[in-house]
Amino acid sequence: MTRKYTTSEDEYISQILHVPVAKAVKNACVIFDLVDLKDLDPEQISSYLKNVKQHYLGRFSPELDDIYAALEKYFIAQTTYSYIRAYDDGPLYRVNELKDSWIYNASTKQWESCDPDFLIDNEHDAYLLTEDEAIEWINDKT
Repeated sequence: MTRKYTTSEDEYISQILHVPVAKAVKNACVIFDLVDLKDLDPEQISSYLKNVKQHYLGRFSPELDDIYAALEKYFIAQTTYSYIRAYDDGPLYRVNELKDSWIYNASTKQWESCDPDFLIDNEHDAYLLTEDEAIEWINDKT
């Protein structure tokens, strides 16, 4: 089903829901797009998830709803960070809920991937920072 330029998203979805074949095709397309989101940047992923939540959840298939829920949980885990300092004058680390880890390189002003086992080596001399404290530390280094 082709969407006219002047048709709102709500009207378009409503039209699709009245045509079983169009509903099945759109359901498959949205599921495919959800599975393929990994290649987008976090802002694009967030935008697409909001659109799916607003227009598709509970209206197409339980499978679409399940995939959305799993992906949303994964996205939140991927973009929720803890900030850790090793020693009082040591580097700043960032770890997400999936245990991916980065170290802040003050000379390049970028986060660089690092070994997640750094915590094992520094657990007695490391402490957590809030996101605001981490930003302040970064700003002090630049």
